[in-house]
Amino acid sequence: NSKMSLKNNIYIYILFFFTLSSCIFCNNFLDIFNTNHNEDLFKLPYPPHVDPDINRTVCQIIRDKGYPCELHSPVTRDGFILTVWRIPYGKNNTNNNNSVKKSVALHAGFMCSGAFFLINYDQTLPYILADEGYDVYIINSRNKPIPRHQYLKPNNPGMWNWTFDQIAEYDVPDATDYILNLTGNTKMAGLIGHSQGATVGLAMFSQYPEVGAKYDVFVSMCGGVGLSPEQCYEDSEKDKYHDLKEQYDQLEDPPILQFVKKFGNLDESLDKNEFDISLDSFDDEESFSFCVKCPEGWPKTCCAGIVVLSEIPRQEWAIYSSYYFSSIWQDIICLSSGCSSPDNYNATRLPVLATHWPNYSTKVNLLHLGMASSNFTMMNYGRIGNMKHYNNPYPPPYCLNKFSTKIAYFDGEMDKLIPPKFQKLALAQLPKDKLKHVVQELLYYQKFLGKNGQSIHHIILVLFGKILFV
Repeated sequence: NSKMSLKNNIYIYILFFFTLSSCIFCNNFLDIFNTNHNEDLFKLPYPPHVDPDINRTVCQIIRDKGYPCELHSPVTRDGFILTVWRIPYGKNNTNNNNSVKKSVALHAGFMCSGAFFLINYDQTLPYILADEGYDVYIINSRNKPIPRHQYLKPNNPGMWNWTFDQIAEYDVPDATDYILNLTGNTKMAGLIGHSQGATVGLAMFSQYPEVGAKYDVFVSMCGGVGLSPEQCYEDSEKDKYHDLKEQYDQLEDPPILQFVKKFGNLDESLDKNEFDISLDSFDDEESFSFCVKCPEGWPKTCCAGIVVLSEIPRQEWAIYSSYYFSSIWQDIICLSSGCSSPDNYNATRLPVLATHWPNYSTKVNLLHLGMASSNFTMMNYGRIGNMKHYNNPYPPPYCLNKFSTKIAYFDGEMDKLIPPKFQKLALAQLPKDKLKHVVQELLYYQKFLGKNGQSIHHIILVLFGKILFV
């Protein structure tokens, strides 16, 4: 029947992360991308019981749950217009006196807008923090949820020539200064980073201590970073570095690095550092071809996570796909991120998730995330490219051993994208006086979609209480 005939084809529309994890473990997975049957999906009967949040903006979702919402648009030093959602107080706390409230910022992962933090009804971390008296800010990095710039249009290559380096240098620091100027405070209580958001925090607080001085604590959830280069270590620390290097060398490449080597056509040259990555590197349609094509006329460096027929709203696609192919969504979450049980997440919110996720990124950013999972440096453009960007054949390092603020580190023992054995080695590089808490046995998406999400968020509140003494 038509439903069964769609089952193998609908994957192309669902989720980049499923592509990522599946391509790592199944070499023939991309065979299912050879056909396009999205028209057939919308011939099926309209699903019942549609979640009204599907057709709401993020602020409308927040207000519907009984919380206030403000929309802010800070501009980065390089001209990107960011989207920041603010929840200034909770349901039962109407005191909006900025000077007596501690501000907390949240920053989401790869191809995720900040809406990702708001999917799970009243168990979401922003609501819980607001109810505890925090002034909450959800920071979206550049081009999310939509690409905006002071001077550039989405079809300009400059809109899509960035990695998490620029997010760590511009987006989060500039959003932080905007928030501090708005509130009149001199310091933020904390930054909570998830996945790429955690990687950004690990890079930012290692490279820019002046930003670290503006935060009391950083909560890192499943950041995927590798070994900081030897140049980060003083002579007295060389033995520690060589010990860590020996442990890294005994591991296979992290899953995301395996992926970018294979699908970025960089397998051998990446190992030898013999390449020159530029915008022209992505003109080839075969380079990262799993990235769904961005709108017509946009540069090929843009990486989209989803595509539907232009005449069909994304909300409609989300309604149909999550209803008729809920088992595939279940596979996506469990295969890419680990599940103790396929039933241990709120499937009723899948249509809302599909409406907001995945979002835009760049191909070079994905490449950088893969590289950084092994060698934690700024983007490595190859010897020739590095000379152009840094006037040095090697990229500047991110030195985890020089981390500048207190950190609480969450990992996940069942995570497939960022296996714990890599996270444990990242932890070993952090200064002991900065590393305050390590929390294990958490699942990647269970933190935000799981039915026990509230208990996990309670752990964060306890950590804040211990570290901030509030």
